Amino acid sequence: MISRNLRHLRLFLAACEPGSLTRASEVARVSQPAVTQAQGLLPDLLRAAAAWYGRR
Repeated sequence: MISRNLRHLRLFLAACEPGSLTRASEVARVSQPAVTQAQGLLPDLLRAAAAWYGRR
C-alpha cells in the first residue's frame, strides 16, 4: 500500500512541475487518466498521513 501511495504522490508532483496533466503523463510514462486519478487521491493520502502521524 505504501508503494502505491508513493506512486500517486510522485504522479501528483510530476503534474505540478510541467503544469499540465498531459505533459506529466508523458514524463511519467502513464496515461493521463492515471495522473488525474493520482491527483484526486492526494487529499485522502494526506488525511491518512496526518492521522497516522498524529497518533505517534
